This record gives sequence, structure tokens and C-alpha cells, in this order.
Amino acid sequence: MKLPIFTSIIFALLIIPCLGQSEKRDQQKLIYSTVYIDIEKVGKGKPIYADDSEERVWLKLVNNTKWSIYLGVFVFGDEENEGLFYDVERGKDESPNTEIPRGYNRGHSSSGDSELKSGNSITFSVPKNHLAGSLKIRIDFTYEWEYASEKKPRLYSRTRNSVYLSSSDLKSFLNKK
Repeated sequence: MKLPIFTSIIFALLIIPCLGQSEKRDQQKLIYSTVYIDIEKVGKGKPIYADDSEERVWLKLVNNTKWSIYLGVFVFGDEENEGLFYDVERGKDESPNTEIPRGYNRGHSSSGDSELKSGNSITFSVPKNHLAGSLKIRIDFTYEWEYASEKKPRLYSRTRNSVYLSSSDLKSFLNKK
């Protein structure tokens, strides 16, 4: 059965823009899925701040994109240790009455933005209680083209990308052992 030419044109006008949007979403998903957090180990470690727990989780943030990304970092201890800034957020199953621990954010210490080149990673640790219950941590980053487009580059600019690690990821890691 042949469709009239008018119907064919309307069909094309409705479908073709949708195809482009789907491709654009897939490209964005591909970009975001290549910056991720792996769990390295869980154990005791020296607290970074006085109110931190000795129970720690060592994580690795991996930049598997073809671009550099910029992260907020701080140094501590003997000035050879590097930490990443992150926020702790309530998970969907977390009680509204639960007190959310404060992550390592820019209010903790002096900081700067650090470039993480394509294919590289950075290892850091967080207190285990920051991934308790259904809590999750969020690390913000900026892609190099976003960072370069700012007149005064800063990590917390208009453009912010985030990568998450949830307590359920930690539970899965511990169950594999």
C-alpha cells in the first residue's frame, strides 16, 4: 500500500527529528558512562579530619573519556596525599530523619582544580559511614572544553557534571568477598 505524498512528508517531519534526539542522548550517555568510580578496598586507615572514622573505603575515579576532566582536590597530611572533594547525598530509601554526614567539600580546606588526563585515574579514600544506609557520594567534574570556555575557570561553574557511588555499590563489593 502506497501512502499519499502528503502523508509521507508529515511522517518524515515527525520521525526524523526524533531520530536525531535519540542519537544525541546516546552520545551523552556514552560520555558520562566513561567517567566512573571503582571500589579498591575497605579497611582501617588514618582519618583525614579529626571527626573522621578510621574505617575507610578506597576508591578510584577513572577518566576513560578522550578528554581531560577537572576535579576539585585538596592535599593533607604530609602534603603528598591528595583527596577529592565530594558531597554526601541521601539515597531514595534513606529516612528523612537521618543526619547526612558532610562530605569533603570546599569548606574543609584550601583547594584547587586538578586536571585528570584522558585514561588516567586518581585513588582516594572516604570514611565508610559516608556510604552507610542508602547514602551516596557525588563527585563533580568539568570537561576540558567547558573549563576552557570559562573566563575565570573554576570547577563549580555553570557547567557541572557528576559521577555517583552509592552504598548499594559498596554492599555489592563486600558481598563478592
